[in-house]
Amino acid sequence: MPQHADVLHPETQAKILSRFHFALAPRGLLFLGKAEMLLSHGRLFDPVGLKRRMFRKVPNTPVAASGFLAPSAALERRAEVGGLDDLRDKAFTTSPVAQIAVTMDETVALINHQAETMFGLTSRDVGRPLRDLGVSYRPVELRGYLEQARAERRPIRIKEVTWQRPGAEAVWLDIQVNPVITRENRLLGVAVVFHDVSAARRLLKELEHALRREEADGQHLLNLDIGLPLSQLRPLVRSALGDAAYAHTETLSAVNRRGRDIQVRVVCGALRQSDGNSGGAILVMDVIPENGAGVAAGPRTGTSTGEVG
Repeated sequence: MPQHADVLHPETQAKILSRFHFALAPRGLLFLGKAEMLLSHGRLFDPVGLKRRMFRKVPNTPVAASGFLAPSAALERRAEVGGLDDLRDKAFTTSPVAQIAVTMDETVALINHQAETMFGLTSRDVGRPLRDLGVSYRPVELRGYLEQARAERRPIRIKEVTWQRPGAEAVWLDIQVNPVITRENRLLGVAVVFHDVSAARRLLKELEHALRREEADGQHLLNLDIGLPLSQLRPLVRSALGDAAYAHTETLSAVNRRGRDIQVRVVCGALRQSDGNSGGAILVMDVIPENGAGVAAGPRTGTSTGEVG
């Protein structure tokens, strides 16, 4: 293949590659120069050894006796948008989400700019075994997930992985390991996508905090969305309003602001006035973790006065 094939017109490239495909023996190998790759022409050639730029032809690809793609395949290519291969490459390279693709033998085939920045990789790492790169085991041991994705032929998701880049703040990643499968159901390799979910996680942590003061002040207790069964709180508050000496502790099932089921310890007591009567109720709530020790809910502590209907 010409050393500067990347400057050839896409149709010219297609003709050259189709002739290579026609001429290559079924068990033959195509060797390319160091700067040449065929990863965007998976319809014609499969990579055998990316490090040595070795490819074999895909069987059963319709090629006419002239050495060009058969009419049906040629018509399909003519229907494609011009320069589509370049567009695919650029879209992958400039994607804001870090991505790495590896072949069946776990040779690195593609790395985009975001992955280079996040994990300190370069274009020179293309063609190297994944096991030789730090990203194979940091921020998570990837090879087991790659094997699972290949075996099960389904995406594998790894949630909430922490990654500390040198000289930068820690980030939280959701990692998607996707098998790359052709329309003919051939497995080409695996793509690994690293979604930075740090901003979403920070927002969720803020939402996990209990009721903010501005949300609760002046509101009727039963109108507050505090994740607790209000029907079970109502009799506690009523008792506190009617008895200045009332104090009671109850464990209730609740839902936190992330939608998770939790157990909450609720302490309800009367707000005694100077005349000895109850002027309201005080509710103090804390989450009970699985080990049984209480964790104060902080902002969920509040007061309520007046009759509860």
